[in-house]
Amino acid sequence: MTSDQKIDRILGFEPGRERELPQIFIVGEKHGLSGLVVTSIEYGMTNYGDHGIGWYYVKSFDTVIAEMAVRAVAEIHYAVPRPAAA
Repeated sequence: MTSDQKIDRILGFEPGRERELPQIFIVGEKHGLSGLVVTSIEYGMTNYGDHGIGWYYVKSFDTVIAEMAVRAVAEIHYAVPRPAAA
């Protein structure tokens, strides 16, 4: 990933329990628990001095509506630039 690539969606691992689905966050879709539309997904790092933990922050404008630890992410899909209309 380069710094200018935008994340389109992240998918969590299958929890492996009956009737439970992995968490999925998609830019442009409503977040199920908050009802807010996901406007961006950004990567960040919490530094604990001798180690760091990576996080994906799911945002609706400036509000963080969910966080997912990097180790809990099964898939990352990046936005694909679309060609300009002729």
